[in-house]
Amino acid sequence: MNFLKRFFGKTVKEEKEDSDAFKISFPKFNYELEFLEALEKTPIHKLLGYNPYWEPRFKELLGELNPILDKFLTQGLIEISLKEEVLKVPELKKILKENNLPQTGNKEILAKRVFDEVEDKSYDIHLIPFYKLTPKGKEGIKNYRDEFLKQSLNFLKHQAELLLENNLSVLESNHFHIRGQHPDQRSLSGIMNSFGERSNLVLKKLSQNEPFRIQCKFPIEFEKKLRVLIGFREMIIPFFEEFKNEYLKDIDLNEIYSILKTNPEILDFGDKDDFLKTLIHFEHLHFWNQAKLEEILEFKRRHSDSKFEGIQILNSGCKCHEEFGEEKYTWDQLDHLPTLPRFTKCICIYNLM
Repeated sequence: MNFLKRFFGKTVKEEKEDSDAFKISFPKFNYELEFLEALEKTPIHKLLGYNPYWEPRFKELLGELNPILDKFLTQGLIEISLKEEVLKVPELKKILKENNLPQTGNKEILAKRVFDEVEDKSYDIHLIPFYKLTPKGKEGIKNYRDEFLKQSLNFLKHQAELLLENNLSVLESNHFHIRGQHPDQRSLSGIMNSFGERSNLVLKKLSQNEPFRIQCKFPIEFEKKLRVLIGFREMIIPFFEEFKNEYLKDIDLNEIYSILKTNPEILDFGDKDDFLKTLIHFEHLHFWNQAKLEEILEFKRRHSDSKFEGIQILNSGCKCHEEFGEEKYTWDQLDHLPTLPRFTKCICIYNLM
């Protein structure tokens, strides 16, 4: 049977079961609402009135933007407003008077009239219109963001399972699929689609249960979740804090803090409110350095004639610099290479010398 399976591959039923196991619901972007929110960003284009950083990408996603702007205005989702440092009311009235236009109304009405009806635009170095969300527009954005957050947290829970199952190829594919859909990508072409060798090595070490730097006996469930949080920090995921809070809601963090305080090196992870952030940073730097060290040793193996003499520890800006000074280890001294990090807020890293 095993021979037949290897020869003919998986059956249709097995393929379906494998596919179902990794079915995923991706967060769904509403590009019109993303554009609506982007409109309130400080503009740097005086005539368009919205930040052109967004313009090429939103045109790619939505087509012509002016009809959408008109729809937002008609639906009462936006209004034209001004930056605070624009022309004052007397200056606006003076421009209107010089152009035989009405001088009634509040500042925004005056400014809109100047912007819309005065043909001589020599004043526009001072007058910068932009779109401001109305209360109705803000409510629409809030409802969208709340729903998108729920979808994203479900997506990240699925990603967490993939990491723990060592299914890193699907994890990576999902991650960059979502990144490619995000509207802050100016173009669909040329988007990154891989974590890179070192990040993949960090994730591999985490998923294969390589030991933590800290020597504590944590509950198994917390250890799993800590690995996921370290991996997500390496991946730079959105909604990290929201996910962390949701992911750890069944973990007794007071118990974890008590266990952490028993570490044999007497490392200080701060108070109860801040220890988890410090722990994630500490362990992330550990796995990152272990991956970097593997890269260096692999480079040495492949390039035996290299002029590099060994490994140095870059510790500029870290208190280790004062304590240990310049740290360099030739290839025959690597048995004395310290394990990094050496204290909870250490920023030392391995590097070729």
